[in-house]
Amino acid sequence: MPQYVVPVLEVDGRTNITQSMAISRYLARQFDLYGKNAQEMALVDQIIETVEDIFFGVLKFLETPKATERVVVVCEERKHQRTPILGRKENLPGQLQWK
Repeated sequence: MPQYVVPVLEVDGRTNITQSMAISRYLARQFDLYGKNAQEMALVDQIIETVEDIFFGVLKFLETPKATERVVVVCEERKHQRTPILGRKENLPGQLQWK
């Protein structure tokens, strides 16, 4: 089922995985970097989705043409900020105990 998008990861010459986050999760699972239990896997998912939120927030900011409109974009993003996990040192990926 090719979606005709980039990036794409070809697995075993038969399967194409598209979407960067799906590829990231697949590779993390393949190389035992995704956590050793459901709680650690959920934490990794949180971090991945936080990074994605930040990326799309920056993209939205950069696509806003006027400086005054950018201020509004930043204020709106701060109101709905979904990144508390990055503020807690104990939740950083290096703190996880991998297999």
